[in-house]
Amino acid sequence: MSSPKVLITGASGFIGRHLYKRLSSERENIIGVGGFRDGIDLVLEANVGYIFDQYKPDVVIHLAGRWRGIEMYLTNPAGLIYENMWMSMRIIEEARQSGCSRFITIGDISCYPENCPLPFSESDLWNGRPTDVESSYAIYKRTLMELNDCYQKQFDGFKSTNVILSNVYGEGDDRQFNPKFSKIVPMLISNLTLAKEDQYEEAVFAGDKYATHDLLHVDDVVEGIIKVLDSDDDLGTINIGSMKETSNADLINIISEICGYEGKVQWEYKTPIQRSRSQLDISKAKKLLGFSPSVSIEDGISRTYEWAKDNFIFKRKKYEDLPPLGIYHDTDPDYI
Repeated sequence: MSSPKVLITGASGFIGRHLYKRLSSERENIIGVGGFRDGIDLVLEANVGYIFDQYKPDVVIHLAGRWRGIEMYLTNPAGLIYENMWMSMRIIEEARQSGCSRFITIGDISCYPENCPLPFSESDLWNGRPTDVESSYAIYKRTLMELNDCYQKQFDGFKSTNVILSNVYGEGDDRQFNPKFSKIVPMLISNLTLAKEDQYEEAVFAGDKYATHDLLHVDDVVEGIIKVLDSDDDLGTINIGSMKETSNADLINIISEICGYEGKVQWEYKTPIQRSRSQLDISKAKKLLGFSPSVSIEDGISRTYEWAKDNFIFKRKKYEDLPPLGIYHDTDPDYI
């Protein structure tokens, strides 16, 4: 019996490339579709129709999206919802019409309510509004999950699964090191490495050093998605995370030791505009999938740092050229 034909949208993105590489090395019938940067604009209905007419997949893992970090949240919230929702509605409907039997959406921790109790449980997803700065993206993702579930309810033979990921980091995509994307691990690696290379005696970070993140290495993300793919259970919505909080202060200490920064770290407290604590409850994934993360935060950051160093990412700028607010994102456009 041949393996199911799996279509990955967003296969040229950070997670998509890792997932496609792993799946295509282990099994047959894996199709990766890139996005706008690869000349395939999935917002255009004709492109979506062509892809499903050409490949007729059995399973879709939907990773594609228009996203440019906090800059897009603040400056283009309507466009973010409109373009992503239009694209995703066409993809899920074309999947149904072409005979696809499984549709897997990928969301992230921003979907949870701003005041969600820790750890974030799947049952709490709709119990409040997401944080204001992330609300446009988060509400789009929530709406897509609900649409996916409704397709399962209405159409026989169509199975939906919604995966919610924690904050993903890892080697393999230099775009994550762009300060505009506001990704915490690459941003701090860049700041502290350049502070060391430019011999700064003090690195200043504005924010809350006690704020926490649920950080998951991309290898564990891929493993979790594959476990979802291979499961026959009706999973509904399911969290994939580290089940661990890492504070800003601890994260900076880990990165400083790895990159060799020996200067002082000064904190200027400012109230975060994003949530102050994050942690996913992965008890469902442990029980139904046997999922447990295997990459420690120290090992994952070390691998990310070595990859970034080998790819000359730190040669592009100096420490003083970075946005002055290390882990607090001001709404002033000068800092975007």
